[in-house]
Amino acid sequence: MKKLVINRILLFLLGYVVAFSVNLTYIFPSLFITYSYIFVAYYCLGFFSGNKKLTQFLLISGIIIHFTWVSFFTHFIYPTAAVMITAPLSFYIGIALKKQIWIKSKLSLTFVSLLILLLSTVSSYYGDYYLANLYFFNQSDLVEKQILRKKFPTTTFLTIDNKTIDNTDFKGKVVIIEAWYTSCRYCKQQFPEMEKLASKYSDNKNVKFYYINNGIVDTYEKFIEFIVIKKGKYKIEFLYDNNKSIANFLNQESAPQTFIIDKSGEIQLLLSGYDLYAKKEFIERLEQKINELLSSNNKCNR
Repeated sequence: MKKLVINRILLFLLGYVVAFSVNLTYIFPSLFITYSYIFVAYYCLGFFSGNKKLTQFLLISGIIIHFTWVSFFTHFIYPTAAVMITAPLSFYIGIALKKQIWIKSKLSLTFVSLLILLLSTVSSYYGDYYLANLYFFNQSDLVEKQILRKKFPTTTFLTIDNKTIDNTDFKGKVVIIEAWYTSCRYCKQQFPEMEKLASKYSDNKNVKFYYINNGIVDTYEKFIEFIVIKKGKYKIEFLYDNNKSIANFLNQESAPQTFIIDKSGEIQLLLSGYDLYAKKEFIERLEQKINELLSSNNKCNR
């Protein structure tokens, strides 16, 4: 009897770990839309069929579902090893569960399925939140150390009116720049948060925000096409880096790259990348550095 109870607990935990692992591979912005459904669907199939010969089919179908689901909803494909092993593993768990006396009824199976789905979804959300903060900010710190307090090079950018501006105009201001490109969805996810932050300093002439297309992926025409489509949606000024100066300076062609330049033209903060689950801390770090620079400048001017 004791062995049976232990087996039940281990099976449940195994199912939970599988679902949790799958969720961590990729979670959509909506909390309850996760890959747990793959686990639940497959171990239900395992429970009702009990046919181990279906394993290969389930493995292939798991990959197909993964690619179709992600491509349809995000227009990006993120193949992961976790999803590829989920189908057969979940299927075997279903077969094992069927052999247990306690889960003979469909009602019991439904209850266990929903319980695992709920626990894995909630815990993976917070797990991803923690890992996002840990990984994202650690990566940013590594990149930041390489350019911190270096002078941003003198360069020019193109405005949406195809006029040239010199970044020497930035001097005397605290400048916040998000380097981006049009097909970067993380860049566009960051825009609303940047808009909120910029609104806090809208009355401060010493603070300036820019969205600067890094010029690596997009032509100027593609950049303008995006601006036309999004006309009036954003208040922060858009510029185009026709010299690719930001990518060359940071030695980073990826995006988004968000950095702060102080009044003397030195880089004071760099955040490389963006994660929805770390957006609060992301904005807090930007705001803290902006206020710190404004405060130090005010003291110097006294």
